[in-house]
Amino acid sequence: MESPQPFRPGIEASEYPPIIQLLARKSPKRHHILVGTEPFQVKFAEQALGLKCQAVEKVDDATLLDGEAHLLCVPTGDAVDLSPGTREKASFWHIGAIKKGSAGAAALVRHAAALVGASPDKAVVQLVADELASGGIGDLRAAIWEAAWLLLGPPPEERKRWLEPWESGVGWLGKGVDPGYRLNTLLKDLTAYVFTACGEADSLKKAGIFLSPSKQRYLSGLRLDPAKVHATLRVISAWRAGRGDPWACALRVSAIWECGK
Repeated sequence: MESPQPFRPGIEASEYPPIIQLLARKSPKRHHILVGTEPFQVKFAEQALGLKCQAVEKVDDATLLDGEAHLLCVPTGDAVDLSPGTREKASFWHIGAIKKGSAGAAALVRHAAALVGASPDKAVVQLVADELASGGIGDLRAAIWEAAWLLLGPPPEERKRWLEPWESGVGWLGKGVDPGYRLNTLLKDLTAYVFTACGEADSLKKAGIFLSPSKQRYLSGLRLDPAKVHATLRVISAWRAGRGDPWACALRVSAIWECGK
């Protein structure tokens, strides 16, 4: 049997590699066995291999010794009973649910990164994988390009980022947005900006701050007034400590960035 590819701790992994890794194989084996029950991943395998998949209850040596190439699907690995020699002629793929924390989601993002020449670190891979999985995946090829877009491109219009107080002293707190939530996100982003501006972006993870690729690129391109950044961090931190009126805190933040314009 092929040795399963190891995944980092925290990733929900099967003993078999995710089906998306099939695209990286330069010389696929003659037989392929899918373990799981996701129909859209079966369709992906059929398209990639040019074979019609057959769902079976059990795979044994006799199944694979008829001279034909096979693409078979079984619900669990327990349904496979092959001798060592026959097993070496087959590739095994996991086609379980692609969800947050799954090896399939992470493998999909890594494949997309390889296609576009990106080298995201593990934290970025996990962020993009979670975003893909949270929206649901029903087509692996479409998901590959969505992952590439999230890694390199702008966010979709429906997820257009909020304005920031240095861009609009009033518009940064949009209509209907919870001011407490907005202040907390601003505190996180400004803290990340300080780390980045000081050349300590690698310390973000140690501080428990995880940013999307687009947010990282945005913050790294900023050049903000240090005094206003410091004043804003002090105002928000004081509000968090006392848990006063978030609207009053938001007005103070607006005043900081409107002053001197």
